[in-house]
Amino acid sequence: MATLFFGDGAVAVSQTDVISDNERIIPSLEELLRQIDAMEEATAAASQVANLQVTATTLSPGAQATAAYAGGVLSLCIPRGDVGQVGAPGGGAPHNWLDNSDMTNVINQRGASSYTGQVYGIDRWRGRAVAQTVSVRSADVTVTATGTSYAGIKQKVHGMSRLAGKTVTFAARLYANVVPELVLFDSSEQSLAVKMGTAGATQTLILTYAVPTDATADSVVPTIMIRTSASGDYMRIVWAALYEGSYTADTLPAYQPKGFAEELDACEMDCQIIPFHFSMYNVATDSSYPSRYQVTFPRTMRIAPTAVFEENWSSNIKSVDQSN
Repeated sequence: MATLFFGDGAVAVSQTDVISDNERIIPSLEELLRQIDAMEEATAAASQVANLQVTATTLSPGAQATAAYAGGVLSLCIPRGDVGQVGAPGGGAPHNWLDNSDMTNVINQRGASSYTGQVYGIDRWRGRAVAQTVSVRSADVTVTATGTSYAGIKQKVHGMSRLAGKTVTFAARLYANVVPELVLFDSSEQSLAVKMGTAGATQTLILTYAVPTDATADSVVPTIMIRTSASGDYMRIVWAALYEGSYTADTLPAYQPKGFAEELDACEMDCQIIPFHFSMYNVATDSSYPSRYQVTFPRTMRIAPTAVFEENWSSNIKSVDQSN
C-alpha cells in the first residue's frame, strides 16, 4: 500500500478578521457578533415572559390606571367603569333608571286604550299637547297630534340627586314621520339638552347630560320628553331608558325590559288605582257627612297623594279630606 499524503500540524483561529460570506449577507464580523449578543438577550427575555405573572387591582372610578413590572411580575391597576348599578333583570347590563320604559308591555293602571290632551295616561308619562292622543298598542305606544300641535310624552325623573356630578345617558327607540327630538328640561321647564333624529326612520336617539354637582335636592325634578319637531303628525315609541354613564351608538347596551312586576312597583309610587271597596272603612257619621271613609294606600308614595274618586256607588261622598 502506498501513502499518498501525510501531514503534521495544528488548526488555529484566524487573526485576519476575515469570514467566509460569499453571498455578502453579513456586513462584518463585528455585526455578526452584535447580532449573536442580541439573540442571546432575546432568548433570556423570552424565558422570563414564559414565567411572567400578572396581577390586577380594581380602583375606584376616575382613578389613574398604572402598570409596573418587577421580578417577573406585571402589576396592573385598573379603574372601575362608572356605568351605574348592575341589575339582575339586565343580566349584568347597566341598570335602567327610567320608570315604565317598555312600551310593548306598558303599565297602564288607568286602563284606557287611549288618552287625549295634556293628561297622565300610561303610568308616569303625560301628554305634551292638548290636541294629541296617546294610544296603547301591543307593539308600541303611538302619539298622534292634530292641527298645529306637536306630538309627545314626558316624564318627571325623580331622585336625580343620586347622580349629582355624574354623566347620564337618555335613550329612546322610536319612529316618527317628522324629525323626532329627545329633550331634557329642568324643573322650570327650561331646556337643558336636545338630541334630534331623522324623519321617516326607525331609530334610537341618544342624549348625554352632565348632572350638576349641586343637584342634591330631590325637589329639583327634571323632565325627559320624547316629541316631534313639527305639527300634525305622529310617532311610535318602542322603549326608553336612562343609564348612569356616557354611551354612544356603539357602546349603548341593548335594551332589556326590567319586567312588568318591577315596572308596576315603581309606577305605584306615583299612582295607585284602588277599587272603591278596597281598604276603605267607615270612620265617622254625622249630619254633615252621612258616610265618611278612610282610605289606606297599600304602599308608600313619592309625594303626598291627591285622591281622585272615579266612582261613587252610594252617591253620598260629599267631600275629600286629605289632611291625614
